[in-house]
Amino acid sequence: MLVPKPLEAKNKVQITKHLEVEDMVIIGSKNVDDKAFYVAQEIILKITSKRPEIRTELIGFVCILVAQGESVAAYLELDENDPNYKYGCAVLPEKNQGFSGYLASVIDWDGEPNMGVFVFVLACAINYAICQIDLNFYSSLEKSYKASVASKTWDCNPRSLQDVGAYWAEGVRMWYYAGEFETRDALKEYDPGLAKLLGDWISDEDIPKVY
Repeated sequence: MLVPKPLEAKNKVQITKHLEVEDMVIIGSKNVDDKAFYVAQEIILKITSKRPEIRTELIGFVCILVAQGESVAAYLELDENDPNYKYGCAVLPEKNQGFSGYLASVIDWDGEPNMGVFVFVLACAINYAICQIDLNFYSSLEKSYKASVASKTWDCNPRSLQDVGAYWAEGVRMWYYAGEFETRDALKEYDPGLAKLLGDWISDEDIPKVY
């Protein structure tokens, strides 16, 4: 488990802005548009509105918005040459590690405002939270993941096949943002196992994609 060093990172990237979301906090540098903070706050509250107990499990989490030209890895003292940290990263707490979770994500795509990566990274934290609430959740998610791999359901989207966590996080992203599917109903028809879990835990509310 990688333990971030937020104070050292703070000195490097000069965190100057923050916005609270109950007992979570969103932070970023002066380069982050103020509107991105309020959109991130709205996304967190709307996605978890169906099951607010998720936010209880995310108490103390820090969400870092990374402006264009900044480095996700630099915020968390991670390897800046590792491509896994290029766009976003979720560092989740483990027992006796003594730190809360950290999420960092870019908020632009191809030079335009876009919260898609933020939603993906947030979904990783939501997965963690649900596993604390429902001890059977992971096994249900893993079962759905393995079934989708066996049936080659997600061969069209290799990111969904990386692992169980990516399968869930991509599902959350597609639940809210049109991409591979025109509608949420199309996603439900395509992967009913995943859609059932998504419907059980996250809201049907629309969320903004840009700021």
